Amino acid sequence: MFQGRGIQFEVLRFPVLLSPWFFLVALFGLRYLEIGLSYFLVWVGVAFFSVLVHELGHAVVMRRYSQEPRIVLQGFVGLTYGSAPYRSRREDITTSLAGPLTQILLLGVPAWLLRRNVDFDSSLLNFTIDVIWWVSFIWGFINLLPILPLDGGHIAQALWGRAAARRISVAASAVAVVYLLSTGRDFWLFFILLGGFSAWEIYQETHSSSGARVVLLPPSPGEYGGGYGGGDYGPSPKGRRRSGGARPPTRKGGRFRASHLQAVPDSPAELVGSVSIGPPAIDKIEKAVWGAIREGDLDAARRALAKLPEGAPVDLFLRPSLDLVAGDTAEAVGGFEAAYVARPEGPSGLLPASLIGQHGEARVLAVRILGHQGAGPAFAVSSLQGHLHYARHYAQSATVGELLHADVRANKAQVAFEVACAWGRVGETDHALRWVEAAIVDGFDSGTTLDREADLVTVRADPAWVSVRALLS
Repeated sequence: MFQGRGIQFEVLRFPVLLSPWFFLVALFGLRYLEIGLSYFLVWVGVAFFSVLVHELGHAVVMRRYSQEPRIVLQGFVGLTYGSAPYRSRREDITTSLAGPLTQILLLGVPAWLLRRNVDFDSSLLNFTIDVIWWVSFIWGFINLLPILPLDGGHIAQALWGRAAARRISVAASAVAVVYLLSTGRDFWLFFILLGGFSAWEIYQETHSSSGARVVLLPPSPGEYGGGYGGGDYGPSPKGRRRSGGARPPTRKGGRFRASHLQAVPDSPAELVGSVSIGPPAIDKIEKAVWGAIREGDLDAARRALAKLPEGAPVDLFLRPSLDLVAGDTAEAVGGFEAAYVARPEGPSGLLPASLIGQHGEARVLAVRILGHQGAGPAFAVSSLQGHLHYARHYAQSATVGELLHADVRANKAQVAFEVACAWGRVGETDHALRWVEAAIVDGFDSGTTLDREADLVTVRADPAWVSVRALLS
């Protein structure tokens, strides 16, 4: 049961929180009061149901990836919170598509067919079909436009990164506004607001002179918006790694954005030359530094980093990674500690975790992060645990998870399950079984996940598995 004011219920075993503020959506239908109260109530009911179906589309796919999604309906929008970052771009895009496509196929298309082929005697029933068509079919397709924070915008972000997605968002919003104005249609102001949001982000980053990025944080683990324009991303309080086989090189709400560690140039020196310093140039330099670190070329990394002006807004995990490769362990651990505390979702790629694992600094780093107050440090260590697992430093992932499990701020059931998966990966079956049992005792109740999790294949083959699995009745 997640916290929040409103009505809490379950649909298809997904927890849903209905905030009273969600019914601000009724403002869009105030004009129907002129026809009659029943028409207005139909509008509100259809809007609620269509947005819920949209979010259920996201949630079903998240569950397919072994997440534990939860839905919040609030202030014009629906939000579906996942419980972990995405391990691949494909999962990110698939989950983004699921919401609007579910809405379109289950509600929009049937309404469109009825609207075209059937004329009911009841004007209220005809009106209901029209509203379902408009809310589910038209807005479903609008949600697929490459405009942040719509689902289509998040797909663009997964494909090309946050910076490119913002520019695409501004351009697409401008095209939408011109089209709507030229055809005399409503809602052009809506697209001005969306485009203005992305333009403001670009302006902030362009004019930032501080040492931190003055832009919205990358989307947090697995959250999807739907309904009227989708929802922006917000933090997800629980760390939840999804099941599957070998982990890919990067994981994406955040859903992580497209990583600076992706598409690294073949030769980092190609990007070390003279450039004008702006956000695009800074991104290029960052890629050069990451590429040089990956190749172990410290001189190239330092030359590239020297091109940045003092106070340039670089990735918080970049300098600690360079320090670690250079052998300055104390400075590196301190830098990683500060970075994880400032950005609990962690880096946007796996190279920092790979370096931490290679140098055996995961446990020390986790202890230092957990020494900070508040809920953020526990989430940060959960992120570190997952990053280490994806980077295939399974034993250190398990060790970090065991530390986190002892912390009162941890989601103990989930952390215990993650620890079991990590021990299962390194063949420590006894440890894995003990932690599966701990997860069940702590409240882990997804038998399907236990039965399908690829990390536990060898554990399920152990004779003791039957008795442990039986604890979850």
